[in-house]
Amino acid sequence: MDNSLIYLLIAFVLIDIQAYYFGYVNPPSVLAWLQKASFIVFTFMLIPLLVYVLYSQAGSVGRLEKHGIESHAAIQHAVGIANGQGENPTWVFQLNSDEKNVLAFYRQSLSSSSWKQTEDTGLYLRYALEGKTLTIAQRQSAIDNTLTIMIRTKP
Repeated sequence: MDNSLIYLLIAFVLIDIQAYYFGYVNPPSVLAWLQKASFIVFTFMLIPLLVYVLYSQAGSVGRLEKHGIESHAAIQHAVGIANGQGENPTWVFQLNSDEKNVLAFYRQSLSSSSWKQTEDTGLYLRYALEGKTLTIAQRQSAIDNTLTIMIRTKP
């Protein structure tokens, strides 16, 4: 799970507690309505959304393996809402910062599977199987190192 989202969830819960206190328990004479509205928005919209995203991120590696794709040991956590759900799943993973051979791992791992390689540019790998296309790309910058995996069904 993404640590920044966990910290954001903790901050939202603290703000929600404060909004409840100043909206219902000890309301000020002015702007109590704003505290009540904040409590409603945080309790019924923002906190459940963050909990859903974190829950989805927690199962993203498992969803990847259900498609017959092995997870690399350098995967730290899923990023954002790209966590492998739906008909055309996409995953974005944060990798250990010094990991450079992820594409080589997938090149070797998928060579023994039923996926057939159709493209290898050095920047990304593309495979095909039964009307589906699998694309694996690694992006490394000075700030982060991410792995993107997409499965698309051909129309």
